Amino acid sequence: MAKKPHDPTFTIDRYVSSTTGLTLEPQGKALMHERLMEQQTVFAFEEYARRIHMPLPLPHIDLAPLRASYPRCLDMPLRLAGEHDYHLPEEWTGLASLLEHLIAQEHATNPNWAEYHTYLTIDCKMVHAAEQQRHGGLHVDGFQGARIQPKTRITRNYVMTTNGGTRFYPQRFIVADETRFNVFQGFDIQAERYEIAEENVAYFMDAYCVHESGIAERDALRTFLRLTYDLKRFDRAGNTHNAMLDYDWPMVGRAVHETVATPNYIDLENSPYFPEGEM
Repeated sequence: MAKKPHDPTFTIDRYVSSTTGLTLEPQGKALMHERLMEQQTVFAFEEYARRIHMPLPLPHIDLAPLRASYPRCLDMPLRLAGEHDYHLPEEWTGLASLLEHLIAQEHATNPNWAEYHTYLTIDCKMVHAAEQQRHGGLHVDGFQGARIQPKTRITRNYVMTTNGGTRFYPQRFIVADETRFNVFQGFDIQAERYEIAEENVAYFMDAYCVHESGIAERDALRTFLRLTYDLKRFDRAGNTHNAMLDYDWPMVGRAVHETVATPNYIDLENSPYFPEGEM
């Protein structure tokens, strides 16, 4: 029988993980860098205009496991805040060594890692050359809109791709009033030049790294992987449920893009989020 939307394990693609798998342990060396150190920074709209944020490459991470194909999962919890163990369902156990290296990196540079939930996203599909695998448009991972009050410390993401690296934008951005406008469309109209991340390299990025999906270099499988540490419950309807974990979150549909307007340059100039003393 099909699951009903109020069921906490409901996902758009009706996928719930298996109940068996592996327990992960941090393994391997870590890159020690000041940008990786958890700074207790609380999310602020003004930060997009204060300084340029770019991802930090972690070339010591072995990405060989990405050469295989895996089922899609979206923001599936691997560990809940306050718990120690990471649980990886059997569908994705081929990624265990890669994820253990990323976990070791986070534990080494974030003394507060246990306070965060840990989520896995992986998307594997055949993509034609010059096409995007995932949705187009500039965005960030970990944006805290009007729904999230009070704001929390920012998200911490580890991302990597095969067959075409993510496009990152090395510039400042003005955030339009999020209660009235689509902030990501505001990023689109400000876009200038971009830099392309290397494929098959892991990157650390925070909630201020504005980016868009990379362009496939060739007709081939493209894999996108993201490991996320965030203080918030990711309760969006469509997220994959990890049946190895004991949680029962009401899942919420999101339609924010249908309720806000597309900003123009005048709207950006009237933004309330200029850093004090700038712009």
